[in-house]
Order: sequence, then C-alpha cells, then structure tokens
Amino acid sequence: MNYRCGYTLIELLVVIAIIGMTAVLALPAFAKYRDVTEFTQKTEEVKELFYSAQALANAPETTSVDTYRINFDTATKPHKFILVSCLNPSCSTSTTIRTVPLLDNETIPISGANKTIFGCSTTFSGGKPDSCVFGPKYLAQIIKFSDFGKNVKRVAKFTILNDPFRVKTEISDL
Repeated sequence: MNYRCGYTLIELLVVIAIIGMTAVLALPAFAKYRDVTEFTQKTEEVKELFYSAQALANAPETTSVDTYRINFDTATKPHKFILVSCLNPSCSTSTTIRTVPLLDNETIPISGANKTIFGCSTTFSGGKPDSCVFGPKYLAQIIKFSDFGKNVKRVAKFTILNDPFRVKTEISDL
C-alpha cells in the first residue's frame, strides 16, 4: 500500500484561509482594546492632576503660593492640561508643575487657549484649602473629553466633590 506523508494543497489552503479570517476578525478588536487602554490611562493622568493640585494646596510648606490651577491649553496640538502654581490670584505669574498632553484626535468642549478649569486656593480655613473648584465659567460643570481613538468613542467625566475632597470619574461609551 502507498502511504502519503504530508497534507494536500487543498488542506493547506483551507488552514491558511481559516487563519486569515481569524486575523481579520481579531485585529479590529485588538485596536479597540489599545484605544480604550490609552483612554483610561489619560483619564487617570488627568485625575491625578486634580489630586496633585489639592495636595499641593494642602501642604504646609505652600505659604508663598496663592493658588494651584489646572489650565486647559488649546493653543498647541495636541491640547494639554497644565498644572500651574500662581503667586497671585490673577495668576499673572505662574510656574508650570506638570503637563498632561492629550492625543491628537481628542475633542474637549472648552473653547479658547489656556482656560483655567480648576483651582485650589491655599487660603486656609480650618487647616484645609478654602476652595478646590472648577474655574468661574466651569463651576459645577462636568469636564468631558472624548474621541481618543479611531476605533472607540468614549467620554470621561470628572466631578469634584469638596467635603471630603474626591474626584469622581465616569467613563462611558458614546
């Protein structure tokens, strides 16, 4: 009897086709996962800025600084959140502490360059910062950012709760 070793051409083509179809189905899911991961990472970085501003304002050695603010800068690409320390209430002289650049395709409904969206004053009352709130225009407003990736449409919302200070984060799909 004559025994064959190996596979026929048809069997090999079927296996290659199955592998190709699996790859076609898996790659978009992987790309979406990567975008969601980047979105979550940026959300956490922005959340850390809020806590940094509050912690710096709470620190006992911050007597020379009036306010810590988080500005949103639309003048550059990509847009970015900037944590600054201000030596006076008008913030005419400030020092950048930390910057969180966003991805190129993000959209944030805040118009104008370098808007103050959040601030913690070091004017103490009872050992705590007097205020940690969104800027005048954004007081009690939820800050949202979305559209991090080509394959995912998500929104991050930050809500500041003052007593005790907490940053509530909600991430949802559009």
